Amino acid sequence: MQEKYVILIDVDETLVENGKTKVSSKVLESLEYARSKGNILAISTGRSVVTTKAIDGYKHFDYIACLMGSVIYSTKEDKIIYEDKNKINSEYVKPLIKYFIDSKCEWTYKDDNEDKSTLDISKFGNRFNAKIITKDEVNKDIENNKIFQLLASKNAINDEIIDTYKDLDFVFMPGDYYDILKKGSSKANVVKYFKQHFPKYKIVAIGDSNNDIPMLETADISIAMGNANQTVLNMCNFVTKTLKEDGVSYAIREILKI
Repeated sequence: MQEKYVILIDVDETLVENGKTKVSSKVLESLEYARSKGNILAISTGRSVVTTKAIDGYKHFDYIACLMGSVIYSTKEDKIIYEDKNKINSEYVKPLIKYFIDSKCEWTYKDDNEDKSTLDISKFGNRFNAKIITKDEVNKDIENNKIFQLLASKNAINDEIIDTYKDLDFVFMPGDYYDILKKGSSKANVVKYFKQHFPKYKIVAIGDSNNDIPMLETADISIAMGNANQTVLNMCNFVTKTLKEDGVSYAIREILKI
């Protein structure tokens, strides 16, 4: 009997070019073929629901796991079906947010649905296509404990900040910014969720960068994109082709043999 998989796929530099929305037709064709064989497909990303749904091929997936697994969205049901209640304590990061606003650095935060910022941060591309809001709206989200994740440009973060906020993880990402997460939050949460809900399936993870490492470490099968950084290339079970060579399609057809 053909092995059945839950295939978790990163977005930026795995499905699409960093900050872009176009998925190649060859990859989309392979995704639909994999689904037709009874496999489950899920995007696994640090993006919000809104910015992930901007990807033109998102409906080829059964699920979108956003915010490092803090939110699971069902494309079939068109709704969020899981939300991690153990998120960042908004009061804890209130002084950090005030610092970001006062220093006018490039920053954003994510609630359970979308990216928000007091500045236009479009220079970072569609991945951070944040809704521009007022300080009062930020304060309202803090009061309602709606802060799931923060991002800030590299020049906004220093050793003092990292030492001060010991309950947070600062993950440096290509593009000169930091993902700022509740300590222990990672894409490993995505693997855990799908192992619990689909215990008869093997979990496959495909990624390229630092924030994919926990997901790749905990999946049953890990596949690095050919354009992945060296750490990811060294740790994975397999290496597929690059994004420009439709590496996701190659992984499905030639590595998994679906």
